[in-house]
Amino acid sequence: MKNLHGKRAIVTGVSRLSGIGAAICREFAKRGADVFFTYYFHYDQTLGVKGENDEPMRLAKELESHGVAVAHLELDLSEDNAYVQIFNAFEQRFGTTADILVNNACVSVNDSYETITSENLDAHYVINVRATTLLTSEFAKRFSKGHGGRIIQLTTGWSQGPMANELSYAITKSTVEA
Repeated sequence: MKNLHGKRAIVTGVSRLSGIGAAICREFAKRGADVFFTYYFHYDQTLGVKGENDEPMRLAKELESHGVAVAHLELDLSEDNAYVQIFNAFEQRFGTTADILVNNACVSVNDSYETITSENLDAHYVINVRATTLLTSEFAKRFSKGHGGRIIQLTTGWSQGPMANELSYAITKSTVEA
């Protein structure tokens, strides 16, 4: 991966030090990119995921040790205007538009054809499809550098094999691939 000095990245879904979002942030920081990340503790708590509320702050300190600027924001991406709030906060902190958007945040609650409900499917859709689409659209609208912007969508391993007990997740993340 190339040097990213002078680039600025937004990464969603970064609440745990051991998560994929944190790993992505670390790689950006190691390569010199400034990082803005979002997290939402309520989601982890509803899943019973153990984590410490200071993990985003600890990650920020770790990233700063690479000599990059770091900012973070706790935000529920299901809120109607969340995507605008993210870009406004980013631009207020960095004074420019982002170069990279990584849509990492997701909802992933196990269900199958036997247990799927409209409420569960809707919860997956709101984050995995709607928030991802609105963030992507807002990034494109605000990107003013002419070229060099990147949008990275994290999707699903559905193509690697059946995800029979993650039906809502597989359906909504596959929609992003399409």
